[in-house]
Amino acid sequence: MGNWHPFGYQNFVELLPDPDAPCQLYNRIYLRGGARSLAAFWKKQRQQGLSHVIVNLKPTNRPINECLEDFNKYIFDQVNQD
Repeated sequence: MGNWHPFGYQNFVELLPDPDAPCQLYNRIYLRGGARSLAAFWKKQRQQGLSHVIVNLKPTNRPINECLEDFNKYIFDQVNQD
């Protein structure tokens, strides 16, 4: 059995209105996509040892309350499932 090597990082995140919009990573720091796609991206990385992500929504043009609703509806529970 391998040793768990947790890692974390910070991303600028542009959360698009369409929750199924494809997730795209630019320059390893700018992540753009829909909430479901972002959840799938982070869930895959969690299986590789991701333990935390700092999300900076500065590039997102959507109202922050909509973004937080999408995080709550599509991301938090999905990413934190074992």
